[in-house]
Amino acid sequence: MALAGIVESRASQTDFAALERFGAAAQQMDSREGLNRLYHVTWLFQTQADYDKAKLWNDRLAAAAAREHDARYQMVARLNALAARYTQGDLTVVPEIAGIHATELDWFTRAHAARLQALAMIDEGQTGQALRILTDAESAIPMSGPQVDTARAGIWEVVGIGLMQIHDYEGSAAAFNRFEVEFTNPLYPRPDFDSLYNLAKMASQSGDFAVADRLAAAHHRLSERTGMHSLQLWDVNLCARMANDRAEPRAVLRCIAPVGAELAQPTAMTTNLLRLRAVARAQTGDAAGARRDFEVVRQLDAAAGDNEARRTDLMNAEAEVLFAEGRTREAFLKLRRFNQQENMLQLQTFSSGIHQVTGDLEVQLAERRKALTSANALAAADARMLLIGRYFIVLVVILLASLLGVLFWQIKQARRLKAATRLADEANRSKSEFLANMSHEIRTPLNGVIGINAALARTELTPEQAKMVDLIATSGETLETLLTDVLDLARIESGHLELKAEPFDLEDCLESVVALFEAGARLKALDFSLDVAPSVAGAFVGDVVRIRQVVSNLLSNAVKFTGQGSIVLKATRDDEGRVVIAVTDTGIGFDADFKARLFQRFEQADGSITRRFGGTGLGLAISRALAEAMDGTLEADAEPGVGSTFTLTLNLARAPDAAVVKASSPVRARPQEAGAPRVLLAEDHPINRKVVELLFDGTGVLLTSVENGAEAVALYETEAFDMVLMDMQMPVMDGLTAIRLMRGRELAEGIPATPIYTLSANAMPEHAEASLQAGANGHLTKPIAAASLFAALEAALSSADGAGRSAEAEGETDIAEAVLAAAG
Repeated sequence: MALAGIVESRASQTDFAALERFGAAAQQMDSREGLNRLYHVTWLFQTQADYDKAKLWNDRLAAAAAREHDARYQMVARLNALAARYTQGDLTVVPEIAGIHATELDWFTRAHAARLQALAMIDEGQTGQALRILTDAESAIPMSGPQVDTARAGIWEVVGIGLMQIHDYEGSAAAFNRFEVEFTNPLYPRPDFDSLYNLAKMASQSGDFAVADRLAAAHHRLSERTGMHSLQLWDVNLCARMANDRAEPRAVLRCIAPVGAELAQPTAMTTNLLRLRAVARAQTGDAAGARRDFEVVRQLDAAAGDNEARRTDLMNAEAEVLFAEGRTREAFLKLRRFNQQENMLQLQTFSSGIHQVTGDLEVQLAERRKALTSANALAAADARMLLIGRYFIVLVVILLASLLGVLFWQIKQARRLKAATRLADEANRSKSEFLANMSHEIRTPLNGVIGINAALARTELTPEQAKMVDLIATSGETLETLLTDVLDLARIESGHLELKAEPFDLEDCLESVVALFEAGARLKALDFSLDVAPSVAGAFVGDVVRIRQVVSNLLSNAVKFTGQGSIVLKATRDDEGRVVIAVTDTGIGFDADFKARLFQRFEQADGSITRRFGGTGLGLAISRALAEAMDGTLEADAEPGVGSTFTLTLNLARAPDAAVVKASSPVRARPQEAGAPRVLLAEDHPINRKVVELLFDGTGVLLTSVENGAEAVALYETEAFDMVLMDMQMPVMDGLTAIRLMRGRELAEGIPATPIYTLSANAMPEHAEASLQAGANGHLTKPIAAASLFAALEAALSSADGAGRSAEAEGETDIAEAVLAAAG
């Protein structure tokens, strides 16, 4: 009764709508914890026999597991689908479940398969074998860790059902207590109350009808509260079972009466109700009705396959029908056969449970006998050694002391190694945190230097002043490149480099990189060409961002070190099917001695190169590290004064062309009255606000600045803007929170979305990903380059034109073109 009170109290505090909201939130979690929550939602609906919702959530679990490449929960979803078929009468799935249990290596998946196989065995009266399977599965579960309690809870639930079958009611209640209380996760909503059904059924079978009535009343209250038809059917089933245990046939008919219409077309779930009604009708004298119900049950049982328990229940029902029809002798023979069969079935079930217990005892006794034998042998050996003499004993003592000394030394060394490893990990983590913080702190003032210098470059300057401004711009760009290279190198060294495997079009990737360097090549009058072989056309799977980074480094060097002649970017496949990307130039080249040092950090052919061409000497070191991380190679060949060839070789798998999705603007700008474009800037640093004001000065852009996210949200709710620039770290309210509030308002009110770009000194890939997850269209890093800022503005204005910003759109295109022209 204490356990029943806990179950009712917990189920009363939530509902199945809350369970679905819990599942919807889990879909947004890209982690194994999110998958486990989807599994929890799926299984609860399945145990309530709500098969439509169970399938819906299981499909969502399968899709999420496939998206995250999680083999464990892909297999769990497959097992859930098999379990749903089994509970609806398809017994052909049992061998497949048993096969998964026998071959699966993952402990969590094997535990789930074990509970399903055990349930099927309990239905067949093989309770002892089922308990053995559950014992083995429970012993394979780790002592602690994620999802351990989920696996144990599932095992103990089925243990309780198995013990109930062999009439061990106290053991069954204890098992249900472990399932419901000890291993339950308080963060997971549990509106289910299956244990009340099982506890009430046990009390009724044991003749404790007072306790059974209290448990059934609690079950009825909760089933009515849910409004779920499947749970109300279970409640009717419980009512009819208990009335049958009391030998009150009219009470059985009253319990079944509310669902009588459904029994005209019975299902696997209502077959037992039909059997109970046949018996009750026979006992109240309705022989014709009893015969009709009995014949339907016989057909359904035959279709479901051979089962000893169902066959025994069918004998009892037939005996009752024969008595009602006046065929007393036949009924007596059938009833005697039923009693014999039932006694035998109960004996087999009980003996199989006892066999499980005695089998475990035999294993324990065998282990103890083995230990005793070993102890006796050791004692005999000790006695013989005592006879050898005192000197030998001294030798043994010395040997043991030596072994203890070696063991102590090994333990001490292991502790030192562990401490050194911990210190190294802490130092590596501190270095990463330091670099990230320094990146943020350096980029903030650097944004002021580069931004204000870019604004200054657009003013009227003397030739000497223009030369100094160009020098400042070059120095700032070099410092930003060095900062980015150092961060990339630190991420690679620390092992925190994450590669993505996504479909992409290789030719599109190379064309986009070539477009970045065409202008520079034209300024130097170089022939610049791209040659993509038909064998590499189409889609591949890989990290397109990192491939673009390596090729960009190679092309940047080619343009930088080639004074005249040509540059060729060629892509093809070698004899082994690998993708080969080669950059060939007619530049300064290098000799064999320098080739050995080429991919080392801060290396250039000679000291004058840095002064003549610039650069950090990190690009090729990073490029080779990225190539190796992608299971590829980066090699170089050259001849001084003739040119060089850098060859990137990658093992890229093919992807369906349909898997590549062309980039498109995810949102549309909000409509406004015709006029100059309006930009909202949220930035707490006054220098950074001034930088953006100077960059927009003279372009015709109307800039509105606020100091934090809360002010930006408040202004956004009353005024319309063509673009929002949002810093990430601000007082009062940070930028990501502000973006989520803006997107939420757009969604709630059904208004078109305004392009929003984060503008932050947080330049790590995870920062850009966080911006996109919050709803931003893009992530601009400080120091902000004028070209990047106006490219974002052009994208925002282009999306606004495409969406039709207002009724006076005819003049607005001219305004956008004028703004971009003024920006240079």
